[in-house]
Amino acid sequence: MTLEHGTELSPALGIGAFAEKKKVVAAGPCTEVEEDSDSAAVGLLGCGVMAGIGAAINTGEVKRRESVAVIGCGGVGIAAIAGAMLSGATTIVAVDIDPNKVEMAKSFGTTDGVQPGRSH
Repeated sequence: MTLEHGTELSPALGIGAFAEKKKVVAAGPCTEVEEDSDSAAVGLLGCGVMAGIGAAINTGEVKRRESVAVIGCGGVGIAAIAGAMLSGATTIVAVDIDPNKVEMAKSFGTTDGVQPGRSH
């Protein structure tokens, strides 16, 4: 697969794939989705959610009863909050300049929210 000007596309980190027809692949990295699924939502699950949860569980190695601060509460940040919760963190602080994102993060289980530049 190439872009219009000829640049070749490659799968991210060697783990993705581009396919117009069904392919036989290893089952481990695959997730079956309904044909009429919203591709934007499916893309977020395959990328942002896994990156955020992976950041908390694998990279950050969050353990039970630890405290965690998640800086940036977009899709990946909210997924990192979920990963911290799954890992058993007891204090999860959401940090974002957008007050709406801080509030949204609270609805996903953060214990505290902070907006840089604002006094609390």
